[in-house]
Amino acid sequence: MSLFIGLLAFDEPLTQDKVKIGILLGSALSGVAGPAVLMASRRRRQAECHDAPWLASCLDNARCIVTLDGVMDE
Repeated sequence: MSLFIGLLAFDEPLTQDKVKIGILLGSALSGVAGPAVLMASRRRRQAECHDAPWLASCLDNARCIVTLDGVMDE
């Protein structure tokens, strides 16, 4: 869709080529950056679970309540 809009927005072939390159590079960059961010957040969550075992059970089980006394399953 972005390529379609970019080609409609500009009439010059050179500018259309630049639009195509920019859209394709942006898509490729987001395709690499997205999984990298997700893997980094997973590593961080695993490190937090290692430091707090009670948190690990809460993160594995989405239906739990964290209280001051610990974790209580619903």
